[in-house]
Amino acid sequence: MPSRDLLDDLEKRSTGYCFRIKSNAVLERLAKPYLDNIPPHQPESQCEWTAELSYQANTWSHPRRIVMVIVEQKQMDLFEPFNHFFLLTDWTEEQISGSDLLDYYRQRGTMERWIGEFKDVLEPSLSCSSRPRKTVEHTTKRDDFACNEALLLLYALAYNLLNTVRRLTEKATREGWSLRRVREQVLKAAVHFTLHARRIWAWVTRPTAELWTLLGRQIIRLHPAST
Repeated sequence: MPSRDLLDDLEKRSTGYCFRIKSNAVLERLAKPYLDNIPPHQPESQCEWTAELSYQANTWSHPRRIVMVIVEQKQMDLFEPFNHFFLLTDWTEEQISGSDLLDYYRQRGTMERWIGEFKDVLEPSLSCSSRPRKTVEHTTKRDDFACNEALLLLYALAYNLLNTVRRLTEKATREGWSLRRVREQVLKAAVHFTLHARRIWAWVTRPTAELWTLLGRQIIRLHPAST
């Protein structure tokens, strides 16, 4: 459950938020009338609903808006055919409807997938402690926060570049590609170099050459960014 200080600070800064919160006895009691009056299922009807609640935890300074989301189970359960959960927000219903808030919250899952892919493929390693940097002349204390910030920006640039290559490869091959597959099959290619008097030949396997050719055509078609 988000703390009172966190919620008060976000609202003081006029920062809109959306949290998924754990259920408790009070929330379940507020939800029961809605769960007991779910409309009969129709094949063409919606499989999820939202309901507006107002709830104040013991530590909160005032009641806040809760959107209860009711989702029909894909595999019908005779005892629990519906699943439900609760979203906490400071946006009013006039600012954002319950269904729009649910769509907004689900973007979090997409972002978490991207972050997971970023960590899995690039494996960013950031320092968590202050370590002096030794040079020939003397030892200087390093600003770990600044170093981590710069290193994270470099990793982010690498991710954006790799993701651009991924999208161009997908467009060239007309199939889906993961970042790991791009790294292993597009970037990590075995190359044999032959040196001659006036030129250097690079030899790769036929599948790699065909893939690079398709990717190169997509890169040539890119328009330069306008300034």
